[in-house]
Amino acid sequence: MEQITLLMGQKGLIGVIGLMAFLLTYKYSVNLFSWFEDQTYGTRDYLMKQFEFLHFQTPEQKVVYALLAISFGPFFFFIILFL
Repeated sequence: MEQITLLMGQKGLIGVIGLMAFLLTYKYSVNLFSWFEDQTYGTRDYLMKQFEFLHFQTPEQKVVYALLAISFGPFFFFIILFL
């Protein structure tokens, strides 16, 4: 019983706060995941529309690789530079 009191706090406040955080996260997870999807696929789709407008043909996979290189490329450069 003493271990449960240490884990939950004396009046169970830690458990209640944890449960509230879980429920709020669960409630807004749909909005959060749609935002993530818009940030990733939305950028690719926007670029593909612009390329189509300019009559520039490129596979979607190359656009994704270019976006990943732009995002993570500087990080790997600095890691290599400072190691």
